[in-house]
Amino acid sequence: MSSPPARARLLLFVSPGCHACATAIASLDTAEEQLAPFVDVYVIQRLTAGMVDTGSSHSIPASARFALDIGGSLDSALEVGRVAPVGALIGTNGSQAGPLARGSDDVAVLIDSIRALADVTPA
Repeated sequence: MSSPPARARLLLFVSPGCHACATAIASLDTAEEQLAPFVDVYVIQRLTAGMVDTGSSHSIPASARFALDIGGSLDSALEVGRVAPVGALIGTNGSQAGPLARGSDDVAVLIDSIRALADVTPA
């Protein structure tokens, strides 16, 4: 039995209490149905020493998965930095596809570029 084909992933790094992060998540929420055929969406929150709550501090779309980046190893690997929100598109081969989207405006542009795929009909 063969394994299912790999899917691209849209990673959205957020911080607790971040208004710009909430704005970026709202863009995800609006585009949820159009993104679903193309990417799996992960909302990632860094877990640092002293944090007690391990749940998302933001409401996330139903189809998105929430993950904690314990100690910031994932954001270090992608060179995300401390500023949030940051979006990263990871291709089916596991490599970063394009530059990071930094800030809610850039995240919205990244989401819109993926949504545009829904408007393209196969040849």
